[in-house]
Amino acid sequence: MKSLSKRPKKARASNSMTWIYDDPSSTHYQNPHDFQELIALAPDLPIFNEDLPFDNRSYIIPLYKPAGISSFDVIRSIRSQLIRFLGKGKGRRKLKIGHFGTLDPFAEGLLLVGSGKAMKLMNLIQEQLPKNYIAVGKIGVKTFTGDCDGDEMSRLTLESSEFKNVYQALVQASNSLKGEYWQRPPYFSAVKHEGRPLYEYAREGIFIEKPAVQRTIYELDLLENPTANDDEVSFSSKVSNGTYIRTLWQDMLKSIDGQGHLIKLVRNQIGKLSLEDSLTPEEFKARDELVAFSPDQVVSLETVYVSGQECIDLLQGRSLWGNYKLKEPIFWAFYKNNLIGLAEVISEHDGTQEIKIKTLLFGMDKRERSL
Repeated sequence: MKSLSKRPKKARASNSMTWIYDDPSSTHYQNPHDFQELIALAPDLPIFNEDLPFDNRSYIIPLYKPAGISSFDVIRSIRSQLIRFLGKGKGRRKLKIGHFGTLDPFAEGLLLVGSGKAMKLMNLIQEQLPKNYIAVGKIGVKTFTGDCDGDEMSRLTLESSEFKNVYQALVQASNSLKGEYWQRPPYFSAVKHEGRPLYEYAREGIFIEKPAVQRTIYELDLLENPTANDDEVSFSSKVSNGTYIRTLWQDMLKSIDGQGHLIKLVRNQIGKLSLEDSLTPEEFKARDELVAFSPDQVVSLETVYVSGQECIDLLQGRSLWGNYKLKEPIFWAFYKNNLIGLAEVISEHDGTQEIKIKTLLFGMDKRERSL
């Protein structure tokens, strides 16, 4: 997929304008007259009369998180600029901003930030999109957190000759761990226990072991060591959502009882989005246009286009019957260039399928409401 951040900058009438939905040259351009056609069909539909103080359309923004700060620090750093683009609001009518999967403070790399109705897609994006990482692990020192930010838990001294046996075991582990993988959440994680995240207990000296959860390791490969240190190993991985790479590294070191921790972690890809598609927070704040993707560009699903009246029916919660020939149970529903939402097949009969909106994503900018 071509990176929007690499497109030539176009002249803007206002800093509040965005690229993906407002530029006539975009494949996702939302023509205000298309909205007027819909409004004429059902002028009293509540969604056409929300009068929200912000742009509530779905935006997914690929950002680069540097090491040393939290994922929420990234959001805080770009919040004012994003509000300048989209508007703010108050209370329940406030623009929603969040991220789709955190990165630990010591880690760096791709962080997807969402706004508006895109935040309804948290589960879809996390469950559908595998994540790629490059990591450097240290052998012989185990920390409470599994990374370089944690205090030392135990230490194993190895002779130079012993590292050969560890490397051989790592090669075997990188092969055996691929596929279905059961992983216990680390003590320092956001996994909840009786309503509290595990890291809160761990900070109090209470270490709770949760049951192992099934994950998937799609790829796991040892890489050329970036340093000359015998006790450091670089590896790449492609994993399903919820996989902790610091725990994976310790599982790779089962031959020495998991004595190791990560000293570097880079998330270089989420689905088909890569670091090349991202901007640093500083670059994002320096732009005079919003660099973002539409949900259908981030998650590849089948697409169904409906007529104006069919769009109204879907917006009102009604289902449609048709010969859609959909192979998967969920898909994107569009009216012209306008994303209606994530839809689903709810029944089938004699070659036809009944479809309905599962997650409503339809939204309008102030421009469309004011025409």
